[in-house]
Amino acid sequence: MDKVNKIKQEIFYQVNIYLKELGEFSPFGVKMIGDEIKSVSYYYENKNDDETEELDSNLMISVISENISKAIKKGEVELGAIAYSVLIKDYKHQNEVMEKIDALCIKYTLDGDNWKEEFYPYRLKDGKYVWGL
Repeated sequence: MDKVNKIKQEIFYQVNIYLKELGEFSPFGVKMIGDEIKSVSYYYENKNDDETEELDSNLMISVISENISKAIKKGEVELGAIAYSVLIKDYKHQNEVMEKIDALCIKYTLDGDNWKEEFYPYRLKDGKYVWGL
């Protein structure tokens, strides 16, 4: 299995656990060093006036992307990827309307500059998460 597919497999493994246990997931990253895959995360505390925590997914994606890019350019990492949840549009033929559906975005890079994005829709069906439309 090539390294890109190996890293995608690890992301799907982690996302399935998060969805099963939490019903959602925050952005996270993975990096490949040799044949070893390591997790990359970014944690910060941002509390609202009512003391509830608020996650800024865009900030998390930006910081994780930057850290992966720097590590690749320094030669410390061969491949890096970020996983995060997005909404994509899906055209439903039965009622002829566009619906927004949940999807996993996997964004990866081999050189630290050029990132490729792939989207994988998922939905909850009969109490289980199912991949695909």
